[in-house]
Amino acid sequence: MNILAVIPARGGSKGIPKKNLKEVCGKSLITNALNCAYGSKHKMDVVVSTDSLEILEHAKSIGYDSEYFRPLNLAQDDSLTVDVVLDVLSWSAEKNNKKYDLVVLLQPTSPLRLSSDLDAALDLFFLSENATSLISVNPMHEHPVECLVTSPNGWTYLVEPEKGYNGRQCYNQNYFFINGAIYICSCKYLHETHSFIDDKKSLLYEMPKIRAIDIDTDDDLIMANYLCKKMKLT
Repeated sequence: MNILAVIPARGGSKGIPKKNLKEVCGKSLITNALNCAYGSKHKMDVVVSTDSLEILEHAKSIGYDSEYFRPLNLAQDDSLTVDVVLDVLSWSAEKNNKKYDLVVLLQPTSPLRLSSDLDAALDLFFLSENATSLISVNPMHEHPVECLVTSPNGWTYLVEPEKGYNGRQCYNQNYFFINGAIYICSCKYLHETHSFIDDKKSLLYEMPKIRAIDIDTDDDLIMANYLCKKMKLT
């Protein structure tokens, strides 16, 4: 299969300015994402989708060599990731006359994701003959029966506890969180549905929660660097 890995890295991050250039484990989020793709046992092309010359030059300084530059209309706050990826696929077909069977989305905000996670996810995908997509997940820390939904009339449980509920030992279902670290999708399915997720049919690749941290705030950066040292990834 021809595989394309897309690393979406918009320059205009609001929560953390220049977020994709922030460092975890002594390396930028961009570097960690590129290393994940380059370190995979599965051969793939890699494209960093960015509207930032600074990010592009930074990626090139560590060996990245694509000339793709994201159009400004796809670099807005409300731009959809699926449109970003489809534009990369269109550019690759037009510019390089290359078409792909499979696309892998590696968001830079998952810096503790390992190449071995990507390999295991791809292996799982290839083992399923009819798979159209795969998403990475991790067990939820906050169980739904302990989560509340508020309204002007008060609150309700997100999931109503069963009668006789007495803490975690009574959990009888596995709840997972889509952590955003890895998305795998057939290009055919992506073009046809405009989605990375096949409702109730996408394969689930379970990652340890410790490697599934998503960088959205300064506190997340602090935690990621702590976990990096804990995992001895430096």
